[in-house]
Amino acid sequence: MTNNVTLSLLMRDSYNSEHERGDREIKKLGFTKLDKGRDMPSGYQGQTYVNTGTKTIVLASAGTNGDGDAAADLSLGIREWYHEQFHDGLEYANEINQLVKNDPQYNDYEVVTVGHSFPIN
Repeated sequence: MTNNVTLSLLMRDSYNSEHERGDREIKKLGFTKLDKGRDMPSGYQGQTYVNTGTKTIVLASAGTNGDGDAAADLSLGIREWYHEQFHDGLEYANEINQLVKNDPQYNDYEVVTVGHSFPIN
């Protein structure tokens, strides 16, 4: 099981999809990036990490990041249950799910999601 501090650090890193210093930090935690992540026009940002030692895959979704995201959060909370960011996040999660299901090396891995903008677990 991955602890909350590690999950918080991975989520923080998900805001910086191409951050070299962050790559070094996550390697110290035993994780590497599984893919190139997502930074969508809708504002959705996500990154997936893998730790082969603990057999854990973490899909981290960045939270509110700027005015556009705040507007999306408001629309989700007040008048809509659906927003493009939600769609993009689900699409990304489905891609990772298919990768995990179809790649035998990940058959016994635990998959964890983290991020306040994508609370599915």
